[in-house]
Amino acid sequence: MNRLFGNKRGGSTPELDDKIFDSSEASLNSTIKDLSLKLHNIEQQVTINTKQYKQNPKNTYMKKKLLNLLKQKQTISNQLMQYENSLMNVQQQKLNNMNVKTNLSIVANMQQQVKQMKQFNKTNNKLLNVDSIYDLKDELDDMMQQTDEINEILNMGNDQGIDEDDLNDELVFLMQENENSELALGAGSGSYLENLGILDDNQQEPDFLQEDEGDFKETNIVAE
Repeated sequence: MNRLFGNKRGGSTPELDDKIFDSSEASLNSTIKDLSLKLHNIEQQVTINTKQYKQNPKNTYMKKKLLNLLKQKQTISNQLMQYENSLMNVQQQKLNNMNVKTNLSIVANMQQQVKQMKQFNKTNNKLLNVDSIYDLKDELDDMMQQTDEINEILNMGNDQGIDEDDLNDELVFLMQENENSELALGAGSGSYLENLGILDDNQQEPDFLQEDEGDFKETNIVAE
């Protein structure tokens, strides 16, 4: 009874051993190999005796021998089929045993993981509290919003008095000045850009240059 249902007093967990299936599988393979060899020899004898019997159909001894060989062939074929079926069953049981061991290993790992997670959650209960995480996120959002408002206040008035059109005109002028840096300045009475050869008679200077030229003329008049 203890061999079938285990010994409760021992307290040890029964293990699934593959050695039983391995020994059975090896024994069946050996028997199948022997039967296959015997069947092959009998089939050769049947072939030879069949040719001889065809040459002399009235030979009763040859007929009896051939029938006996066919009987042996059928017997060995049946035995071979039975052993092959037994081998398939053993291999299937071995595969089932491996699947059970794999499932037991997976379940054991899951239990260990759950145990570790419980211990971790118990240790970090305050840190992993959902309400605390929501509160922490709200607090961070408030701090980010407050920081954005402070930056907006500090940057107020920094861009007053700056005309975007003037900046664009100055940028265009600087680009053209860089391209024509090798041109000599003329002595004519034209504007600054006309002297550089950048503007012709039909083009106008940017507003900020016209304002600068007016200021320059007024300064010369005062000096005189």
